[in-house]
Order: sequence, then C-alpha cells, then structure tokens
Amino acid sequence: MQKNNANGNDWLTGTNGALFVTDPNQTVNNSKMTGLWGLMNGSVIAWMFFMFVITGYRVMGGAFGFKYAESLETLPRVVLAMAGSAISLFFMTFIINVENGLIQFVLTSVKGNVLAGRDFTEVVVPVNDWLGNMGLFLAALFGGILAAILTAIPGIGWLIGGAVGALAGGAFLALLQKFILTLLSVILAVQLIMRIAMINVHIALGPWAFGLGSHWPELFQKWLKNFLALVFVQLMQVLCIAVSFAIFAKPNNDVGAIFSDPAGFIAPIAILWLTLRIPKMFGASAIGIMSEAGQAAGGAVMTGATAASSMV
Repeated sequence: MQKNNANGNDWLTGTNGALFVTDPNQTVNNSKMTGLWGLMNGSVIAWMFFMFVITGYRVMGGAFGFKYAESLETLPRVVLAMAGSAISLFFMTFIINVENGLIQFVLTSVKGNVLAGRDFTEVVVPVNDWLGNMGLFLAALFGGILAAILTAIPGIGWLIGGAVGALAGGAFLALLQKFILTLLSVILAVQLIMRIAMINVHIALGPWAFGLGSHWPELFQKWLKNFLALVFVQLMQVLCIAVSFAIFAKPNNDVGAIFSDPAGFIAPIAILWLTLRIPKMFGASAIGIMSEAGQAAGGAVMTGATAASSMV
C-alpha cells in the first residue's frame, strides 16, 4: 500500500508516519511519560499501603461483626489494586504494540489483492506537499481571476485573458481536489496529535484507574473504554481508507479508475471525510473523552476520601 518514494520519511504518511504507527517513543517509552507514570504509581501504592495498614489493624484488633467482615473483604482488593497499578504500564504498552502490529498486518496483507499498487497518498496528502498544493491552487485561482479582468479590457484584452484563463483553468479541478484533500489532511494530522496527547493523559491516569477500580468499577471501565478507543481508532481509520479503495473499485477491479472519471473528483475526498468521522463514530473524540476523564478524576477523589473515612 505504501510506495517507497520521497514521502517515505513523511511525518504523516511515511513508513513510520503518524497515520500508521502509534510511536512508543511519544507515549509509553517517553521518558517524561514514564516518569509521570512512576509518580502516579507511587502515589497509588502509598495510598493503598495506608489503606492496607488500616484494614489490617481493624482485622487484627476488631471483634467479629459487620466491620470485621467488611475489612476482610477489602484487604484482598487493596492488594490486587496495588498489583494492578504496578502492571498498568505493561498493559498499556501491550495494547499499543498489538494495535501497531494489526496495522502492519493490514498494510502487508492487502498488497497482493485488488489494492496492489495503491498508495495512501492518493487520499491523504503528505505533510511535505501541503505548502506546494496550496500554492498551486491559489496561483490557479488568482490566475483565473486575472483572466476574467483581462478579458474585460477592450480590444485585445480577450485574447490575453483567454490565454491566461486556459493556463490557469486547464488543471483547476485537479488542483481544487488536491487543495481540499490537503485541508482535510491537516485536520487528520490535528486529530492524530490530539490522539497522542489523550493517550498520554490516560497513561498518567492508568495507575489510579487500576488502583481504584476495585472500589469504583465504573472508573476503570470508563478509563479502559476510552483508552482502547483512542488506541484502536487509528486502526479503524487505516481500515477505512483501505476498504474504501475496494468499495469504489470498478467490476474489473480497476481501483485506479475511480480517480480518472468524473466520480474520481469526489471519491478521494469522500474517503478522507469518512476517515475523519471515525473517531466520533467510535466515541474517541477528544472533547467527550476529556469530559469523561474529568468526571472520572472527580469521582476518584470522592471514592478515595469515602474509602479512607470508612477505614478510620
């Protein structure tokens, strides 16, 4: 699917571009993120150790009854919470590696079928081409405006204007398509940047999600749902583009034909527009996740305070 060309090192569509790889060096292997995760994990372990001591004290010194039974039930959950917090980074690393592996499997497996020879850059514009595409479109646009002005000049104006108009408008539709695809590609790049940022937020919250999950399952469920959506939405976007090539193919499997007939002007734009809608379809939009993360953080504080007060 990816051609070995000048765009091979492109930030967006290159071999290891942001569209195809969730870079571990920007997430789970980033030194700043692992340091922040370590601080969060340490705070969870310290909090759970405090609860462990209080619970153990109540078990050893309390009489048989409701409080005694409650303490016995709480003790193993505290131990599991400490263990879960400690392995949360391993879990997140595993999920990201699985997602990267699935994307590479998709890219490799489609090379031998109807999509042979196709390139994602036919839909997603490489970052290296953004300025060039915009410049060519604006030059053609202003050339058309200049042609209209020159045509209005009495005498030979129509000759000059006609020549300029022919030069500017000959490939105008192709330039317009590239311009629209470039704008949509910019939006896709912003989505991917926001996705990495939100993944890092969930990496930082991972220890607390695991740590308080035994006391508040809804917290862990929200965290897990959002984390999986953020990670695997990239796989869905890659699949959307790959499958769309096949859907728009002609009966003779000539996928390239969709880019040469009148429908070819709309097809790449429609594919990329649908790709941009994937995060919302899968509940991985940044606004919704930030809202849920805020609710979860507030709930975690209240849960921790309630648990502490019940132990004393």
